[in-house]
Amino acid sequence: MAGWQWCFLLEGLPTVLIGLLCHRFLCDKPALASWLSDEEKRMIEAAVAAHEPSNQHGWQKVREVMTERRVYALGLIYFALTSGSYAFAFWLPTIIKGLGVSDPLQIGWYSLPPYAMGAVGMCIVSWHSDIRAERRLHVALMCLLAAIALAASTLPGHSLGASLVLLSIANFGLMGAGVVFWSVAPADGRRPRGAHGGAALPHAAAAV
Repeated sequence: MAGWQWCFLLEGLPTVLIGLLCHRFLCDKPALASWLSDEEKRMIEAAVAAHEPSNQHGWQKVREVMTERRVYALGLIYFALTSGSYAFAFWLPTIIKGLGVSDPLQIGWYSLPPYAMGAVGMCIVSWHSDIRAERRLHVALMCLLAAIALAASTLPGHSLGASLVLLSIANFGLMGAGVVFWSVAPADGRRPRGAHGGAALPHAAAAV
C-alpha cells in the first residue's frame, strides 16, 4: 500500500478500537453502569431527571433560544476555538513546509507534536478543571494561551523547532479549552432558556 493508505489505516484503527470499547462499557442509563456506585447512580439519575426537556416545542422555543444572550456568547467562543482548530487541520502541513521541510513523510512526523500536546492539554485541563470545580477561567486562560502562541508563531525569524514549540503550546490551549467548553453553560447553576435547542446555535456559528 502507498504511504497515504497506511496513514488512513493507522488513523482509523484507534477509532474502531474506541468504538468497540464504547459498545462494551457505555450503558443506556446510569442504573446499568457497573462501574458506578449506588450513590453515584442515584445522583446522576436525579441530575438527569432535573434537566429533562419539556414537551413544549415549536417557534416559541426557537424564539427563546434566539433571544438568549448567553447562547450567542457561547457561539462566539466556540467560533474562535473552531477557527483555531481548523487552522491546524488545514494549514499545519503547509506551515511546516514553509519552514523548510519538503519531504511529505517528515512533514507528517513534524505534525505530530502539536497534536500530541493537544491530547495532553485535553487530559490536564479537564482534570484540573474538575479538581478545582471551575470552568470559565480554565476556558478563558487556555484561549488566551492559544491566542498568544498562535500570534507569536507568525512572527518572522523562527526556526522550525521554535515554531513547533509555539504551535504545540497553541494546540494545548485550543484542545484544553475545547474539552471544558461545554461544561461552562451549566456550571453556574442557571439553565439557559431553550438550552437543548440552544446547543445547536454555537455549532452553527462555528461552522460559518
